[in-house]
Amino acid sequence: MNYAENNKQRQAMATWLADRDFTVFGRLKFTDGHRTERAVFMHTGTSQNNLHYHIKANPAKDIGMFCETARCVWDETSSFTMGYENTLICGVRSLDRTASYCVHEYQTHGADTLHLSTTHKKKVIPVHNPIYAMRRMLKRQQQNELIKEPAWMHSFLR
Repeated sequence: MNYAENNKQRQAMATWLADRDFTVFGRLKFTDGHRTERAVFMHTGTSQNNLHYHIKANPAKDIGMFCETARCVWDETSSFTMGYENTLICGVRSLDRTASYCVHEYQTHGADTLHLSTTHKKKVIPVHNPIYAMRRMLKRQQQNELIKEPAWMHSFLR
């Protein structure tokens, strides 16, 4: 696409957005300490109305700790996200099956299935002091416990 066409489309999108009554604006960002190598895939389900994302990641640290922390962080993110007990983030059991599942909506979305703006292809190794990283991990574990306990109690009382 040439510059003029791209600029025309950009302006049309800006006009469309300005004409809507959107009342909230926000930015969602991964911090440098969370620069885990990952591929993110957009899915909409069979109804085409169930927007959700799948992720394959390569954490530099303990996989179990990463999964638990990711579930807890997602739980804390908003009242609009599914809670800890309804969020699935776990270790990969089959590379082939998870790869196949991530791209199973490719027929519908084509190359847009791979959500490039949230995919991170290269590992950036943090240059933190090891004791700083340990303190941060222990603090995060304490926060995780505060999130997991109500989720467990909720599922236990059902």
